[in-house]
Amino acid sequence: MRCSVCTSRWLPLTPVIEVKFGLGDAVRLDRLQSFLQSLYATVVAYGFTQLTIKFSILFQYKRIFGQTPAARKVVIGLLVWLSVYAAFCLGTSIITCWPVEKYWDATIPGACIDRSNLHYAIAGFNILNDLTLLIFPMPFLRHLHVTFRAKLVLVGVFACGGL
Repeated sequence: MRCSVCTSRWLPLTPVIEVKFGLGDAVRLDRLQSFLQSLYATVVAYGFTQLTIKFSILFQYKRIFGQTPAARKVVIGLLVWLSVYAAFCLGTSIITCWPVEKYWDATIPGACIDRSNLHYAIAGFNILNDLTLLIFPMPFLRHLHVTFRAKLVLVGVFACGGL
């Protein structure tokens, strides 16, 4: 059976659709398949969105710190790392089960990766990536050619991000 909520038209609304099928409450068995389809779409959309935001932050860092050779090397290294990580995350999120329909229909023959372990591993790497993106610019802030007040504001912005 094809995933009815996995079309691009529905992806932004997948958490709303999950609530409709029982998220936050007991999921009724007659709605379980629809709930799992919306969960699958949410996992894929969430991973894509999160990685897009991280790439956006790195490209902003590249623009801000691009004049410093050391920072440029680190940013390029982080972009390469994040590209490999993005391919892994999106690939394993999309093909958690083979065939994909097995994600929401256990009666179909096939196999699935242990989703719990996969999500814990991805969450651990996400935390590591977030901390790296937060800490990376700190040493390079003092080399920016901006006023002291502007540097203080930037440090404050990064401190808020850390909070």
